Amino acid sequence: MDTTRSIRDQERKGKARVFIVDQDNAATADLEKEFWEGFGHPKPSSIAEATDDAEHESAQVKSIKLFHISSEGSSHVTVTEIKERPLKKEMLDTNDAYILNTGSAGVFAWVGRGADKEEKTQAMVLAQKFVKSEGLPDWTPISRLVEDGETPLFKQNFAVWPEPMSMPGMNMAPGMRRSKFVKKVFDPNSMVAKKEREAMRLPKEEEGSGKVTVSRIENIKDLVEVPRGEKGQFYAGDSYVILYEYKTPEGRDAAYIYFWQGTKSTQDEKAASAIQAKDLDDKMGGYPVQVRVVQNKEPPHFFKIFEGMMVVHDGGIGSGFKNVDEADYKDEDGTRLFHVRGTNDYNTRAIQVMERAESLNSGDVFILESPEQMYIWYGKGCSGDEREFARACTPKIHGVMSKNRSPETVHEGTEPPEFWKALGVENWEKATKPGHRPNYGGQDYSGEDGPEWRPPRLFHCTDARGYFWAEELFDFDQEDLIPEDCMILDTFAEVYVWLGADAKDNEKKDAMDLALKYVHTNPDRDADATAFLVVKQGQEPPNFQCHFFGWDPKKWSDGKTYEELVKEMMDSNPRASIASLTVDLGDEIEKFVPGGKIYTYEDLTDPNWKTLCEGVQHDSREQALSDEEFVQYFKKPNGDPITKDEFNGLPKWKQSGLKRKAKLF
Repeated sequence: MDTTRSIRDQERKGKARVFIVDQDNAATADLEKEFWEGFGHPKPSSIAEATDDAEHESAQVKSIKLFHISSEGSSHVTVTEIKERPLKKEMLDTNDAYILNTGSAGVFAWVGRGADKEEKTQAMVLAQKFVKSEGLPDWTPISRLVEDGETPLFKQNFAVWPEPMSMPGMNMAPGMRRSKFVKKVFDPNSMVAKKEREAMRLPKEEEGSGKVTVSRIENIKDLVEVPRGEKGQFYAGDSYVILYEYKTPEGRDAAYIYFWQGTKSTQDEKAASAIQAKDLDDKMGGYPVQVRVVQNKEPPHFFKIFEGMMVVHDGGIGSGFKNVDEADYKDEDGTRLFHVRGTNDYNTRAIQVMERAESLNSGDVFILESPEQMYIWYGKGCSGDEREFARACTPKIHGVMSKNRSPETVHEGTEPPEFWKALGVENWEKATKPGHRPNYGGQDYSGEDGPEWRPPRLFHCTDARGYFWAEELFDFDQEDLIPEDCMILDTFAEVYVWLGADAKDNEKKDAMDLALKYVHTNPDRDADATAFLVVKQGQEPPNFQCHFFGWDPKKWSDGKTYEELVKEMMDSNPRASIASLTVDLGDEIEKFVPGGKIYTYEDLTDPNWKTLCEGVQHDSREQALSDEEFVQYFKKPNGDPITKDEFNGLPKWKQSGLKRKAKLF
């Protein structure tokens, strides 16, 4: 009952009804019928007999195994099972690594702070092997944890796990005694110092010169080998199985089987890739290492076997979706845009993104292909690795289109009119004039001697530890935005607070408070010159999206418009209203975001409107119009003008439709 209440009150915001069903109770017979219909079938003729709870718990404890991984400074690791019970936290040595096998509930690779390189490398490899050696299902979750970053799912397997009285980033109130009841408070100063990402590691014995065989899932379940000429070419709508074979220094056969899953690949294809990888492993006698790879989270060795040349196209082939390259080849404009990002030779890649000016980011390189010309666009903050990659991969990109054109190099701020035309900028003549060029990535580049571009930072905010805290994420993408929590995106000129759809009200308020403290406590920042913006899940503006690699604008809505989603909700729950389905944070947001100035429609729709319209937020540009201009551009369905007060009284979904028509969405 406690669990059910928690789901209703926290996950469902207290709006879901709870029904209690007692087995074979005539009073709840109708409910029991609905209960079984939820499984997609009627009540079974027989139900398994109950098992003794105590016996089950005892068997569960015995099934949990802890293994100690130690290399003692050598290149060979030893694995020893720890049979002492009950498990205690002090059994974990900070200088080593461990594997915790909890059965189908999951396998954990725990890495101590003092573990050496070999132990850290082998921990995850051995965890994956345990899934097979212990006969666990292929879908068994595998997690890598570092010391002091353990999750509740890991800790619950230890009978004794004392929590520290203080941790980095936490302060105790002055004069308070150390007590388990002391409220822990996160210190925003800990966010200021930029942490370094963990160094990327490659297998010691492997140089990436082995044999690569790439196959794609087609017709939902078939595995079809990809021609060698398409090596390194992937489609976001497909899943692949990659076999990499090589010889160890001792001459033994070794292999990796990667199953790569595109962000837009179907669940059936993803499942098929895992099954095909397992079948291939069985055919080879079980010696390969299986690795599941999700798009945008590829490990360094994966990049290395493709010689650092990886391109991800939109659309899919095996899924039955129309190949986007074929569509583009037949399109009237034939335009494609690729985002190039990376920090070294092993993680730089190109991903096709929406062909619009707002997709550009000053920190990266972009490849724009139009029927007339191919451009390589260098943002002012791009790296040398990104520039080299872009020059090398352009043959792969336009090679698919069978068009032989030499790319033209374009530096940010020197774009020709044809470049803007290809991206659909209507007022391209104004965009090329000084002071009117679009400002990408939120940082000011009005002149060549402007400030150095700094990469954006993303912080995950949650109260899962019992107090509100934030943790920085590296190499982030859209998948890192968790609907149950809040995020802070710092682009240095702007600070966005992203509110997950399922985040709790207190987390939303705490995230906005923390964003303000984060900037105010940074001595190198000017809080008055920093724009603060609140962004809700599914309503992210282009200037937010451009900082995420391969942003999918339909991820949150399954391809449906906001109006369609609202209608479905209303039809299925007619007693509910928009007001009861949304959290009212209006007062908090008003305190958080400044505004109040009036600007012309021309300025508000200008490509460089953020610079021209100081203090105006993306999702409320229409509020900065004068009353006179507002009625010129906002109309009722019958064509009559609508006043600003009438507009503000409409449901959000109707407001969104009118803003789209007025080109202020």
